[in-house]
Amino acid sequence: MATRTFEKEIYIDQKAAENMVKAKEEAKKRPKEERINIRASIERSISLLPKTLRH
Repeated sequence: MATRTFEKEIYIDQKAAENMVKAKEEAKKRPKEERINIRASIERSISLLPKTLRH
């Protein structure tokens, strides 16, 4: 499954997508102070990928 995020294509499998949805629902139940900035997290993950894997 491909998705456009922050001008890059990110590929995830079905299980990862399901886990992201579950995590999002769980995060809604927590105080705002305990949540993370998902944009920063994804951008950091992309920056750590080897350049050969980046599109």
